[in-house]
Amino acid sequence: MLVSWITNGIVDAHTHGLVEEAVEPLKKEGFLPSDYKMPEEPHEVVEAVREHADDRILTFDCECIENDDDYATLLRVLAEHAGADTRISGIASELDYEQKKARLSFTIDGESVQREWKQDSDWVAEPFFELLHEVFPERFASRFVFLPAQDQCAEIILMQSPDSKDVATTFDRLSGQVDIEEVANSKITANATVAILGLLATTGGGWVLFGFWKALAVSLMVWIVVFFRGCSQAIREQDEQMALAKQVEENPEVITEMAMEFLDGIRRGKKKF
Repeated sequence: MLVSWITNGIVDAHTHGLVEEAVEPLKKEGFLPSDYKMPEEPHEVVEAVREHADDRILTFDCECIENDDDYATLLRVLAEHAGADTRISGIASELDYEQKKARLSFTIDGESVQREWKQDSDWVAEPFFELLHEVFPERFASRFVFLPAQDQCAEIILMQSPDSKDVATTFDRLSGQVDIEEVANSKITANATVAILGLLATTGGGWVLFGFWKALAVSLMVWIVVFFRGCSQAIREQDEQMALAKQVEENPEVITEMAMEFLDGIRRGKKKF
């Protein structure tokens, strides 16, 4: 319990710091009021953006890839929103249902671009978003920043600030996409903190009964074991999270399946009562 509390404190402190840094670029580009003050809860920044810049947020359903031209239509909408529709032309897309692949092609400033990726569901695939993050910052000095999702719909704002990538990373973090290695390192730090506190407490308590050196030796052995067990658990959880992240990347519908299993578990639990 103490390890979790310390870990969450470390991660939350980092999140709060990142959100503070993201507020200024958002204010400069008019997504937040000029007199906006940093709230106590970082997530309130996102709600403030939704409220203040509602007419500048582009929304679309991420579960929308059913026909050949769906990717092309989506790219046209995004290009128009960014004012880049005069420089991007010849947009075309197709779905290969047999090979479970999607293809997208277009011309930008006279240069032909063609991409192909795995498409085994009707969700917008990650490579499409990666393409946006590649093309728009490089060609148009702008970036599509995704607000933390409330459902299967994407909410996007277009930013020109050099800090837009950091804002995007911060919003991803608020969506729960905290770097897996950061969480693991925070847990190791928390385990070290608990081990040191425990060592001091048990050594101090045992000093009276067994003498300082004996109490120190026993406490040291105990807390070294506790520390390494905690670190092993943190690394194991990190490996599990990375495996899950890879599985979700390959098949986004895994999230829906997990949610359904969770709800089924709740229903089964209620029936027991």
